[in-house]
Amino acid sequence: SRRGGKIIAAEHPVAIERRNQEEQERMEAESITTMMRNPSKVIILNNVVGPGEVDEQLEEEIKEECEKYGEVIKVLIYELPGHTVDEEAVSIYLEFRRLEPAIKAVVGLNGRFFGGRTIRASFYDLDRFRNLDLKPTFAS
Repeated sequence: SRRGGKIIAAEHPVAIERRNQEEQERMEAESITTMMRNPSKVIILNNVVGPGEVDEQLEEEIKEECEKYGEVIKVLIYELPGHTVDEEAVSIYLEFRRLEPAIKAVVGLNGRFFGGRTIRASFYDLDRFRNLDLKPTFAS
């Protein structure tokens, strides 16, 4: 064209980035809202460590960190044998003495970074936990 101009996006890149960030924050808020419909004294943490990264100190580290929210009465670490999806290979279950600290822990830990990973925290059914039914259902 004789004008010598160039075609640019109808929206400024900063505005697009801001809109994307707002959409992500909205989705995270909806996710927390959805989780709060079925709270439990038991929470499950995923993507804290990958396969083969469970060591002797992990249980104590996690318990110590989570006791900032309230008394933890049980910690179970379950590594799915032969699981290939890195984020889902290790599940850490924590039972709190009361419901309120479990809620605080899910809100405080979900989306938090640990060792270069983004933790996924959610509630887990108390009866399933007490029956050692540790087959996690992964949220997408």
